[in-house]
Amino acid sequence: MCRWNSQLQEELEGYADGHPSAECPLVFHLHGQLSNESSLLVTEDDYIDFTVSLGQQGPDSVIPHWIRRALSRTTLLFVGYSLEDWNFRV
Repeated sequence: MCRWNSQLQEELEGYADGHPSAECPLVFHLHGQLSNESSLLVTEDDYIDFTVSLGQQGPDSVIPHWIRRALSRTTLLFVGYSLEDWNFRV
């Protein structure tokens, strides 16, 4: 789960090195998980805070480098997104 706010950084352990494979894929909850309400990006303000945290805290503390690499170099499946979402506009 993405550690995009200070509460999540306190609650969750640091990121382990990831080596996902076809046999053991990884699901990274970029915009939260229902089991942890403070992790959810719901409002426009949440998305702005998320984007600001990437710049202030450094990208590796918010999204691990191996996830960022996968976002730019591999085929991904985005579930529940629209081309009008902030993720695609920014």
